Amino acid sequence: MTPHFIRTGNCARLLVAALFIGTLAGCAVPPPAQTEEAPAPAPDPVVNEQEHRALDALSDRFEAVGVRMRAICVSPENRAYFNKTACLPSGITEEMTKDTSRITKAQKRAAEQVFKATHELNEETRDLMLKSGIPSYMDDAIESRRTIDPAIKDLQNRLLSGKITWGEYNRERRELAARSAESHHE
Repeated sequence: MTPHFIRTGNCARLLVAALFIGTLAGCAVPPPAQTEEAPAPAPDPVVNEQEHRALDALSDRFEAVGVRMRAICVSPENRAYFNKTACLPSGITEEMTKDTSRITKAQKRAAEQVFKATHELNEETRDLMLKSGIPSYMDDAIESRRTIDPAIKDLQNRLLSGKITWGEYNRERRELAARSAESHHE
């Protein structure tokens, strides 16, 4: 029987990208990326089983973070924000990208709550990845903190300050998610 984390598909890197854009699809964690090296010796069944258990535990923890993110997306307190943008960047519609309105006070309050909560989830997810001991996850966590966080913060600040419209925000949010996902596939 195929282990749970292999059956669920390769979406951990997409999970990381989604989280760092302030959204989460709730993907399960696949096995770490393989590197192109000389053939490895036959795996130790005990170590292999321990790795499977560790990855399953990590997958469960990622799923718990996903549940919390989805709760943020459907919370009535955040409705003013999610009336203007989608929970997932992939859900941003063409209509949303053409919205010429600027953020209102009520939308700003909701956006600030969403941004704070998603930042906390991002940090939790990075901590999980750093503690996993899986080099590719650890590298992704460090890289996201170095490159993705500043881009997200800049985009959020421009929306909150009224420097950009909702349409501009949605276009840039979707583009940032796509760029982030591409960088996690490399």
